[in-house]
Amino acid sequence: MYKIPNISIPPMIPLEELAIENNGWCLEEIAGPHGNVAMKCERSLIFGRSARNCNVVFPTDTKGVSGVHCEVVPMKDGLLLKDLNSTYGTFLIDGRRVEPNHGVMLERGDVFYLASKEVMFKVV
Repeated sequence: MYKIPNISIPPMIPLEELAIENNGWCLEEIAGPHGNVAMKCERSLIFGRSARNCNVVFPTDTKGVSGVHCEVVPMKDGLLLKDLNSTYGTFLIDGRRVEPNHGVMLERGDVFYLASKEVMFKVV
């Protein structure tokens, strides 16, 4: 099992408060249970339903999202997206599946989703 000690929830910001001049990486949730928010990607973000192992936590009844689903790691030139052996997969907007434990680099404007387009994020 994938375990992360001492996790705190990343800052979630209403989109209207997200500064355009932000030089860092952020993710905007464009579909999903958290609503109209953006998350700063100052450190690794682990997505899933497990509050114990993830710092972006989904309700336990979120369809298709695994306990520990995927990870987004901030890098100098973008965000590294890795599927963590999720059951239903992590996908790029064009439908390409992210291979488990292999990274895909994301840039501003890129979109990915967890299992279905009901849980979708955009890099801003």
